Amino acid sequence: MEFYVFIIAVLFIAAISDLIVGV
Repeated sequence: MEFYVFIIAVLFIAAISDLIVGV
């Protein structure tokens, strides 16, 4: 279960970083 939380956190951070870099 914690593994899924880790994946979601990584994807979430990656998405935010992509948006910041995109701007």
